[in-house]
Amino acid sequence: MYKIIKTLFLILLSMLSISNIDNAQTIRYIPNNDFEMWDSMTVIPTGWTADTSHGGKSSPARGLYRSDDHVSGNYSVELVSQPSPGFTFITSGKFDKLGHLSGGLPYQLSKDTLTGYYKYPIIAGADTAKIDVFLQKDGKIDSASSNSYLFSQSASWTYFELPINSGITPDTIRIDIYPSKSVKLHIGSNLYIDDLQLKSQPHTSGLFNPAQKTFAITAFPNPVQNQLNIRFLGIAPIKSEMKIYNSEGRLLIDNELNEGSSTITVPIDQLSAGLYYYEITTNGSIVRNKFVKSN
Repeated sequence: MYKIIKTLFLILLSMLSISNIDNAQTIRYIPNNDFEMWDSMTVIPTGWTADTSHGGKSSPARGLYRSDDHVSGNYSVELVSQPSPGFTFITSGKFDKLGHLSGGLPYQLSKDTLTGYYKYPIIAGADTAKIDVFLQKDGKIDSASSNSYLFSQSASWTYFELPINSGITPDTIRIDIYPSKSVKLHIGSNLYIDDLQLKSQPHTSGLFNPAQKTFAITAFPNPVQNQLNIRFLGIAPIKSEMKIYNSEGRLLIDNELNEGSSTITVPIDQLSAGLYYYEITTNGSIVRNKFVKSN
């Protein structure tokens, strides 16, 4: 009897383990990577978090702004270093009420590259802005890896790449962005960030891998309520694949398109209102862009 119970327990445990593996997902996009969406109440970019617990007292984020100066779209994020208490930075992790930072985004690659654009026109003293990437496993940061990029002064938008290397297979990635390397010595340093991407994942801005784009499409209407129309410009492919992701990078729709017609209609009435990304693949080439679902 004991052996039977033990066997059943091990089978159940293995099923739970398989379920956990199947449910584990790696983000396909950094949420709000182009900083187009902002919370109107907190004035913090949607999908990101800022320090609002200065000295243990909750207050608005300091030195954080939506900027009209951008690489693509309409906005970028602007960070200006402020005097203590508290300090200016944004993160893909979460804060508790005392300002302790943890968490991040689901992620499972030990090697990758973070790319993006920055401007650093105003520097207080000999300051340096930075972006840190932490890979975590079971809530513990891989301290052996060092994934940081230091920004030097630049009056114009400048492309950067940050290689990510880790000795572990992580389950979480966290991205922290600071306008100053020191919260006490350098006040007033001014950093702009736009179009963050991970090279392992589909790019959304059209600024990367232009050689991949060997066909052209247009999607309409945008904003859209119930049906998104995809029109191929030129000869329509016989077979293609369409994927739609939400603003958090979760795959929601994955359809094979075998119609061979110049215009394809995709029902999206099941989606909630918000920002989404679509990805069309045909003959090994990919076109990606975004659309807004309205009520």
